[in-house]
Amino acid sequence: MSFRWIIAILFILNGFTVTVQAATKEPPMGILILKPSPSAPDTKVGSIIEYQVVTEHLVPATDYVSITRTNGERDDIEKNLILRRVDYPRKTDPTILTPDALHDLETVVKELQAIVARYPDAHRYLDPKITDLQQEIDLFSAGNRKINGSWISGRDYEKLLETERERVRAVEEAKKQAVLEAARKKSELAAEEAKRKRDAAEAARVAEEKHKAELAALEAKHKAEEILKKKKAAALLAQNTPPPSVFTYIPWKTMVGMVILGSGIFVWVRRLKARAGPRHFTELDWPKFELLIAEIYRRSGYAVEISSGFGSETGVDLKLTRQGETTLVYSKYWKTLNDYKISAGEVGEFARILAEQGAQSGIFISTGEFSSDALELAASLSITLVGKEKLELLIAQVKRKNENLFNVASWIGDFASHAKIADPQCPLCSKPMLLVVARDGTPSWQCSDQPACLGKLDARIDLMKYRRSAVS
Repeated sequence: MSFRWIIAILFILNGFTVTVQAATKEPPMGILILKPSPSAPDTKVGSIIEYQVVTEHLVPATDYVSITRTNGERDDIEKNLILRRVDYPRKTDPTILTPDALHDLETVVKELQAIVARYPDAHRYLDPKITDLQQEIDLFSAGNRKINGSWISGRDYEKLLETERERVRAVEEAKKQAVLEAARKKSELAAEEAKRKRDAAEAARVAEEKHKAELAALEAKHKAEEILKKKKAAALLAQNTPPPSVFTYIPWKTMVGMVILGSGIFVWVRRLKARAGPRHFTELDWPKFELLIAEIYRRSGYAVEISSGFGSETGVDLKLTRQGETTLVYSKYWKTLNDYKISAGEVGEFARILAEQGAQSGIFISTGEFSSDALELAASLSITLVGKEKLELLIAQVKRKNENLFNVASWIGDFASHAKIADPQCPLCSKPMLLVVARDGTPSWQCSDQPACLGKLDARIDLMKYRRSAVS
């Protein structure tokens, strides 16, 4: 086989090489402990290389690894020259509260100490890491706790816990007061509605009596006119003259006016109904329902972030922020399946999404109901369940006087001026997306990496003229 064929085969294999790197934004650093060179057989360890990135080649014939040194230089090292690869321990969790976390730290320290004992030349790389971890262990063993990256005493930690308990009690009390106030308002509204119905019934009765009186008067008038017509006809017959045509007595102008007036009233009523918009959230489509949920929580004091792309991206519909706490919102909306019950599995899947995105709490909204298992699971997690009745209560709390909150067009401009409208990311590859307008004028989002990626999302037409770029 010629040298050219060998080069071609290696080039093809290199095209199918898959490199596996760390899936974090800051790859782990570490050291490679190499075998001694043949010229120094008495030494146990050769050189030690500190690396920034290690690339493992998955092609079976590949017998080397690629590394990036801390100075940015790249190098290839044969696998049979590597005695050991040691990854530096990652930074400890900003909050260490359990003995299990302490045990894990102690295990890592013992492993690093064993490596230093076996390979003494590695001490200048690993000793600083061991010292940092041991300091964390000592502080935790002394009763201190780590909150948001800072250590505090056990007494201060207990004070923080008591403060949090007081805050939770205050929130629960506020919720109870809100429920009582909502019940009171609902009772007042019911009383007003009953009074309105009684007044309407009385007005209808009076109008009915008036109408009957008018009909009786009109009938009497018609009878008098008929008697008069008969007398005139008899007089004409007596004079041997033909009577006038029946069409002579038809009030044509009055009939034409009534037809025009009725047509105008019909058109006016249709326009009035169209301007008033939907009267309940079950009359909305899915995109407008999500906008309604976003406006409810914006009026409740949250900073709202919503994507200008509609569809499945991260498994959540809204991102809420208030007092430094992030809350994710996920909604399931049906117009007909109101008796559908959310299962515990769906709540558990939402909890997994919250953990992956690092959110402190979540809100699961459904126009149906929740199963007993779902209610028990949500009670043990930081997830608030909002059903149909609770959603109507939230709407009543934020709704302004005489406002039709379900008419999205009436408040969409004010919402867009306060909310953060972010450009979506591709649901398949997480890359930025481009806004594309079809020939019929319909906008949509497509992945910027087309045709390699076919990710696509529908655009929120109601928000497109208010869209602004996401803030990084």
